[in-house]
Amino acid sequence: MVTDATRRDVWSRLYDAERLRHYYAGVLSQYLTKKRRRQGYVTLIAGAGFFAGVSTFFGAPSVFGAIAGALAIVAVYMAGNGQMTALVERCTVLEYVSTECLYLGNETGRLWSDIEADNIDDAVVTHRLRELEGRGMVTQARIAGYGFSDDHALKKRVETTAGKILEEKYV
Repeated sequence: MVTDATRRDVWSRLYDAERLRHYYAGVLSQYLTKKRRRQGYVTLIAGAGFFAGVSTFFGAPSVFGAIAGALAIVAVYMAGNGQMTALVERCTVLEYVSTECLYLGNETGRLWSDIEADNIDDAVVTHRLRELEGRGMVTQARIAGYGFSDDHALKKRVETTAGKILEEKYV
């Protein structure tokens, strides 16, 4: 038999996992859009810089002009590559976090189903919650260093969505 306090705790964690999954999936979608846009800009700027560098390299009247042209090509490439690398890294972390939140939500949902079926006692629930909490802490630590800004409008939408999904799924 599971106490009411444990039931409330599991429901709260189930809601949190669903809310975070949708939030980070939304943030990932925003970053993927940024990545696609920036990829276009980087390609355009890199092409222009490459053209200017090649023109300077081959049209230079001196060795120093040719070196300047070659350095322009390298600088444009490195600037564009650095921008894209940072975005790709952020997208990878967001994808990981979204997947982990899905896993945590699924496992907490299984726990909730076991409680509803009265197949579990308080000690087992507490043990499984601790395991999930440990995995959640690893996920939080992974995203903490990236300094993602909060999207308050997305958070509001996600809170409503998560509540509706849980009601449809479990109530």
